[in-house]
Amino acid sequence: MQTEVLQHLIAHQTRGLHSAFRLPPAQFASTYAESLSPAAIPSSTYTVNAFILPRSPALALRICSLPNYLFACREAVTHAIRPKTDAPTVWGRLEGTVHAKDNSLLGDDVTKGSGGKIQNTTIGAGVNIGSKCKINNCIIFDNVVIGNGCVLQNSIVCNGAVLEENCNLNDVQVNYGVTVKGGTKVKGEVIE
Repeated sequence: MQTEVLQHLIAHQTRGLHSAFRLPPAQFASTYAESLSPAAIPSSTYTVNAFILPRSPALALRICSLPNYLFACREAVTHAIRPKTDAPTVWGRLEGTVHAKDNSLLGDDVTKGSGGKIQNTTIGAGVNIGSKCKINNCIIFDNVVIGNGCVLQNSIVCNGAVLEENCNLNDVQVNYGVTVKGGTKVKGEVIE
């Protein structure tokens, strides 16, 4: 693929689909009709948008939606920490305030109150998490404040956002610098 097909496609991308596949236009259209968009006529040019990954245990994921983004971050964390024991561990600069078995990473200067649980979550630098918070499968960007008793599930909280006490967010994206009032319960929305 890398040494033959991809090189061939790149060489012929400015000459058009007919040149690349060496078929008469009528035969090309009938052969590839299902995979072509209406605008892709046999004489049209195309762009090769591909890269080849080496065969190794490296992780490669394609992200095209927020659920995919959450899944990709969780998988990346899983591959990054791969714990050997259930004991708290230091991974690079990330202190073991969250156990590796909880599959979470904390950035620099993260403070966390007592109680609560954090699982499958990536947390940026300078985040302040209150007491008795439950955070599962989330991405928390830098400098976020999460009040006491908040519950976050499958959500993304962008830089500088503030979640006041007892917020319950499920499948939510909180945009940059937004303050979410205490006691807010939201599912499947974007908070701006």
